[in-house]
Amino acid sequence: MKKTSTILALTLFMAGNTTMYAQFGMKKLVPGKTNAAAENPAQTAVNNDELLRIVTAASDWGMTALDQLALAFPDDKVAEFKAISEKYHTGQAKRTNGNVDAEQIKMCSDAVESMSKLQGDWELYRKEKKDAVLKADARLGAMLGLDTVAATKIPAAIQALQASASSLGSNPLQTGKIKQIKNQIQLFTIIGQQIPVQKNAIANVRSITKNIAQAEKMTLPPDAEPSKVADSVKTKSTLSELN
Repeated sequence: MKKTSTILALTLFMAGNTTMYAQFGMKKLVPGKTNAAAENPAQTAVNNDELLRIVTAASDWGMTALDQLALAFPDDKVAEFKAISEKYHTGQAKRTNGNVDAEQIKMCSDAVESMSKLQGDWELYRKEKKDAVLKADARLGAMLGLDTVAATKIPAAIQALQASASSLGSNPLQTGKIKQIKNQIQLFTIIGQQIPVQKNAIANVRSITKNIAQAEKMTLPPDAEPSKVADSVKTKSTLSELN
């Protein structure tokens, strides 16, 4: 009975995520069967950890960029953003594994969208804080690059996790691992849904930095080359240069 319940729970979870399959163009997996996308558990864990580090870097540096850009505007114009930023950084300080969770990913999206509302008020910027605009734009460029890298890795990560869950579906002793895998699939699915939201909002925010730069006759720094944010090691070095 316990074995049947485990298989049924996994089947219902996969069946209920049709949006995820449509979004990433993946085939559904049948519990108990192997799939060509399956990897050994150790390699899957390494790949997922790397992906989360990239997503975390994008989120954290994106928030840093927005914090800097907020310095260039009157407090009443960025009050909504600051409230979101405070919650984000509070959660950041409480992380147990150093990586973002689904709630923080959504907060980051909310923060970028909130800042994008200043498109119509960009002329209210504080001239004495114009240098912060350059730094913010550079970090937003890095966030955009990291989001792009993450988006390319998410489909394979989800498919590998599903393959792992499928292979465990017939083992009643693996319910704990199946639950953990389900949580990871949900997290990566949310990240995949939020990245397009963030990229669209980043484009809007960068129109603000572009307008300010033009008004101040400043040259915005070029975005980091894709190869410099291709993995977490290169990203760490690139982001250090932005300091």
